[in-house]
Amino acid sequence: MTDLQKRSLLRFAALTAVASAALVGCGKKEEPKPAPAPAPVAAAPATPPPPPKPEPLKIAFAYVGPVGDGGWTFAHDNARKAIEKEFGDKVKTSFVENVPESADAERVLRDMASQGNKLIFGTTFGYMEPMLKVAPDFKDVKFDARSAATSRRARMPAWMCGWSVLTRPPSISGNSVTLSTLVTFKPSSS
Repeated sequence: MTDLQKRSLLRFAALTAVASAALVGCGKKEEPKPAPAPAPVAAAPATPPPPPKPEPLKIAFAYVGPVGDGGWTFAHDNARKAIEKEFGDKVKTSFVENVPESADAERVLRDMASQGNKLIFGTTFGYMEPMLKVAPDFKDVKFDARSAATSRRARMPAWMCGWSVLTRPPSISGNSVTLSTLVTFKPSSS
């Protein structure tokens, strides 16, 4: 073998070694998977966690006029505020004012029930028929109409009261006011 052949062979071997090293370095590298962390050991609580706070009772009022009318709707809104003051965070009230006594009342009442209100007061005689249409679709909602025309229907008590008691919660103004009486009151016989 001549010197030229030896150098060519050596050069070929060196290039092969470099190429092999480069290919091995570019190949997929299998990394070991990290060991899963041990599950934390929960310390036994000294006291049991407090029970979850119950959701407030959602109550909605449909008003025939504006709350600032100084009359019928104003008195109902004062009753709504008295309920909020008496029960604090146990209730959450809402209202829609200027609801016409028409098909629009049905839409508003249905919307109130869809928003999770569990007690809905209709504050005028004209809301009775829309309430009768909406009530069957919302079995867990109590509707309360300001009418005596159909007051004996299930889940739809009616209430009658004079102007002097409208500044207190409707239908329970003569009773001791508690959250249970607010929800389970009996309609007046008048």
